[in-house]
Amino acid sequence: MMKSRVMTLVILGLIIGSGCQPAETHQPTEPQNGTDVVIETVGVSGSEARFPVSIESTIGPKKDRLVLTGTALRERFLVNVYTIGSYLQDGVTVTSADELVNQDCCKQLHLKMETSITGKQMADALTVAVRKSHPAPEFDAELAALSEQLQTCDIAKGAHIWLTNVPGAGLLVNVAGKLDIKINSPAFSKAIWGVYLGKNGLGESIKKGLVSRIK
Repeated sequence: MMKSRVMTLVILGLIIGSGCQPAETHQPTEPQNGTDVVIETVGVSGSEARFPVSIESTIGPKKDRLVLTGTALRERFLVNVYTIGSYLQDGVTVTSADELVNQDCCKQLHLKMETSITGKQMADALTVAVRKSHPAPEFDAELAALSEQLQTCDIAKGAHIWLTNVPGAGLLVNVAGKLDIKINSPAFSKAIWGVYLGKNGLGESIKKGLVSRIK
């Protein structure tokens, strides 16, 4: 069973919690119907990481089943930084990366760290990526709050980060089960999905990988 908890992001000026502290919400689990159930998983090109084809997550008031839309590897200077699994609410139909970005439903991005980085490095990387499509002053408050919170925790190799879109509410981020951040901004949540799946995102290989299971 997955012990990782979902990532939560930052509230527009109303951050929940501060510093590294136990996460309290959003616990994705792999569906199981017995002790001998074999969980189907999908690999990631260039990595040994694998992601289950479906998970169950409590997003908002209820638990939902999410299905894997694809996997990808984030590399930087020939170093594997993290792998990514993209999950979408079961029953929601999308046919492209753009539709996945724009769909305001229960969805998650699961990052598995393959190297250790500082929280500042993660915050700086996300800021640069968001700014490719959203120049200042758009999202100044959200990015500043996210950076402030992420810098309180280093992120070790093997850690799990969960980015969660809560329909109609915004973005939640959980870092390694230690740090929860929330942002009440659906637009900012959409911008974060655009980092991985948008026109000016982290690259075509990541975008194609994250929608490779969409039919």
